[in-house]
Amino acid sequence: MRRDLQNVTAYAAGESLWGLQSYAVSSVTFLPLLLKNYGAGNTEIGVQSALEVMTGLTSIIGLYLLYSRRRLKRQLMLWHVLVAIPFLVVAGVVNLNCLKVPLALRRWGLIACWTGHMWSVFAVITVWTDWASNLFETRIRGRAFAIALEGMCLAGMVGTVSVGWLLARYPGDTDVFSYVYFAAALVAGLSILTYSLWVRDDKADLAEEFPRPPKFAQIYLKFRQSLAEPNFRRFLVGRILAGAGLGAIQLVPAYYRSQAGGMLSDSSILIYAMALPLSEAVGALALGAMGDHNGHRLGVIVGTAFQVATVGVLLFSGGAVSCILAYAGMGVVFGGTWVSHINVVIESCPHEHRAAHITVSSLVLALPAALAAVAYGWMAEVFGFRVVFAIWLVFSMAALVWLVLRVKEPRMLSIYRSQRGRMMAGIISPEISADRRGRFS
Repeated sequence: MRRDLQNVTAYAAGESLWGLQSYAVSSVTFLPLLLKNYGAGNTEIGVQSALEVMTGLTSIIGLYLLYSRRRLKRQLMLWHVLVAIPFLVVAGVVNLNCLKVPLALRRWGLIACWTGHMWSVFAVITVWTDWASNLFETRIRGRAFAIALEGMCLAGMVGTVSVGWLLARYPGDTDVFSYVYFAAALVAGLSILTYSLWVRDDKADLAEEFPRPPKFAQIYLKFRQSLAEPNFRRFLVGRILAGAGLGAIQLVPAYYRSQAGGMLSDSSILIYAMALPLSEAVGALALGAMGDHNGHRLGVIVGTAFQVATVGVLLFSGGAVSCILAYAGMGVVFGGTWVSHINVVIESCPHEHRAAHITVSSLVLALPAALAAVAYGWMAEVFGFRVVFAIWLVFSMAALVWLVLRVKEPRMLSIYRSQRGRMMAGIISPEISADRRGRFS
């Protein structure tokens, strides 16, 4: 019990510090507005979005770089300090006005730095998720992740509002963006220090150690075993549809900055975007607790329903209230995605190599999302935002219907298979099996 409390507290503290900096320099608000200040078009923002969602393709790297279970915590911390965080420092340097970097080069330099940062973080995200899931028992994992996400979101709310205040306090001074990047790098370092000092990974000493990285043939076999699971395949189809239904969300601040969206100022958009981490915190905690008791499929469905409503707000309205409602809706969508999605993936693993199972889900989802982001950026440039939002609405509604009708709760399937095997062995009666089968619907 004491170990659980310490890990939940320390993990939530580390996630909160990471959230403070990640929301401050978010690619959903901060980066698109910075790029727009330097004359970026919607196509460039679409490309930036595509490069970011392609991070899922890098997740396989971590399986080969960080394979030692006993040294995994130390390796993860060093990777972030030596590889991921320095990209934030470089982004701040590239943006400094005193260097007189040409605007086009500055835009693509910022995109390259953010892409490098996100690719390096997501290169090990599968291994990180597997490591974090081993810190908590199944009975509390959903709530532990939700509490951590709530801390991240509440801290992110502070980061978002602080940056909005700075832009309002120093209008037109783009060096402020550089100072934000430098501060983000410092806070990210403090986050990693928190994990290093206070998270207890005492199970690692008892874990089986692997002397060398897994062979590709072994990983490929696990990929095939994962994708052979029919319900998991149907779940991925639903998530692909949902991804196409809210692709290139970096276009949202560009929309509210435009005449169609109400011509809001950069500082106003950032302050209104405070609704995103706030609603994400509330939604994630509620969906995490709900999922622990009733299965996490329901959280994915609720998040997708909010996605439909959010896209409806974008399609049919503009201005300050619309901006607040849209970011609030996106917060619930993100909360459902992070807590509920990852738990459905974890609980649907049909074999012992959970990291490979998480990785194959990321690989399958990444490429369609990247292609959609590029297409949406181009369409926003040529046809306008409304056309893009109308397409989003169609895909979001299709995702909701698919998830409700075609995807089963993984726990229900596990219970059914377990009871079926025991029934065949004559251990329990068919009546008991039939009575318990509908618990997770």
